[in-house]
Amino acid sequence: MSGNHRGRLCLEASRRIGSRLCRDALWDGSRCNWFGPSMEVVSGTWQVVSRTFGPDVYSGTAGIALFLGRLYATTQDPVFRDTARAAIAHAVSRAADVSASSAHSLMLGRLGIALVLLELAEHLGEPALESLARKLFAAAGEDDISAQLLDLLGGSAGAIEAALRIHAVRPGWGALELAIQHAERLLASAIKGPEGVSWDTMPGGSHRNLTGLTHGAAGIGCILLELYGTVSDRRYLEAGLGAFRYENRWFDHARANWPDFRILGDAQPRSESELPCGETWCHGAPGILLARLRAWELLRLPGLLSEVQVAAATTLKSVRAAPPAATQDASLCHGLLGNLSILGATARALRDSDLRSEVLQGATSAASRFELIDVPWQCGVPGAKETPGYMLGLAGIGSFLLTCAMA
Repeated sequence: MSGNHRGRLCLEASRRIGSRLCRDALWDGSRCNWFGPSMEVVSGTWQVVSRTFGPDVYSGTAGIALFLGRLYATTQDPVFRDTARAAIAHAVSRAADVSASSAHSLMLGRLGIALVLLELAEHLGEPALESLARKLFAAAGEDDISAQLLDLLGGSAGAIEAALRIHAVRPGWGALELAIQHAERLLASAIKGPEGVSWDTMPGGSHRNLTGLTHGAAGIGCILLELYGTVSDRRYLEAGLGAFRYENRWFDHARANWPDFRILGDAQPRSESELPCGETWCHGAPGILLARLRAWELLRLPGLLSEVQVAAATTLKSVRAAPPAATQDASLCHGLLGNLSILGATARALRDSDLRSEVLQGATSAASRFELIDVPWQCGVPGAKETPGYMLGLAGIGSFLLTCAMA
């Protein structure tokens, strides 16, 4: 199958996902939302519930708007434009509802919504959306930074990521200053030792400070290196590389992966080798690959390239071992397409045409097993099928397929 044919299949699957999202939207005047399965804490435990969604990028209407806006930019279908506009209108109307502990983060906070507004202003040709983005950003100055988490998914590291992206396109807004405030908080809370630098991002919930992208040292270290690339403060360089040293102290050579130190269930492992190693964006080699890859692009250190190659091999092995079944999780957060997306970024950075071809083949195969024959996708909510959001559901799947179609 030629690359062009694969691209067309991916585009068709992405368009079909977008059309179903538009069909299933629940409208209220100029806003819309969706109904579907979600994970919530009920009576102290995580359970699957059915609900409408919040405003955030990770699983809410901002993430769905992001996908539909990108799809409109490619297809010029006005249904995608109108639904993207209504989805982001809902997100803006509910922006005050985000948790104070994640208020500035890209995935869970208001700065993520502001970033989507900036992108949609361009995709939809609506400059008024940029004014809304600036208002959301300006309101961030009233938030208590000390009340926020530390990690990349929802804390100060995620706030630095969002602020740096805003600074890159709107340098006059003061986003760099906000990024530095969060970075200073991360330096002040860092735990330094002979093993390296780490953070207690999950107090009482882990055997030791976490490795990994979303909650662990990889994500925080990488974003500090990203900030170092902008402001050249060596403290950020030292802390970022120290975070990688901490992770590598616990690297499991037999499994070519990094252990997940979260306390999961009632079982207490007797040794480090009994701890699980994640194989997804959120935990384990794939997310760590993304962090090391960006660090290598910034610093070009040979040791980082070696770690990229090890993590890429583990991620590729996981992808190849994934079962071609309807029960296979396809989500970006902890599913097959998330790993393929990371490998796609690796292929582009390393200019690896063979890896790029394998990623496109994997995307086409997934689309052919699900979307193109009307089989529901298995998304990232355990025990449920389709959910609409970005990192756990259809919007993220569609966005990845769209990226493959444009590659």
